[in-house]
Amino acid sequence: MATLKQIRGRIKAAKNIQQITKAMKLVAAARLKKATDRVLEARPYADKMRELMGSISSAGELPAHPLREKRPVRAVGLILVTADRGLAGGYNTNLIRKAVEFVRNSAVPVKVIGVGKKGHGFLAKRGSDVVFTHTVSSAGATVADAEIVASRARKMYESGEVDAVY
Repeated sequence: MATLKQIRGRIKAAKNIQQITKAMKLVAAARLKKATDRVLEARPYADKMRELMGSISSAGELPAHPLREKRPVRAVGLILVTADRGLAGGYNTNLIRKAVEFVRNSAVPVKVIGVGKKGHGFLAKRGSDVVFTHTVSSAGATVADAEIVASRARKMYESGEVDAVY
């Protein structure tokens, strides 16, 4: 049986853990708010880009470009964006589950471009064809990170390694 001193020590430890957990919740809420604000700020830009692309495509005949080429799909590229660590709740689990489902249901071979350690590690261990991996710093993704991944996907498409990218 525990002594009174041990019980008091356990109560004190539980209170300390509560304080740490509360602080972590506040930090997570602040980060989520910051990320949400960035997404909301990017929406007008995305809408304008969509409008611009629509007006360009309706302007008439465009010059030939490798990315506008339509061809039968013999291989597919999948860009899987997961976290580097497991502190994202169900985020990684749900994305990986969808990716596995996509690979299983695909009638053609799927080549995976992994962004973040969790997704690419999971798929590589289970025999999926992970052709490229990119990790993002804990400070967050930047435009440079997006350019690296987009460049790799574009090279794969232009070389004919894949015929569609999701």
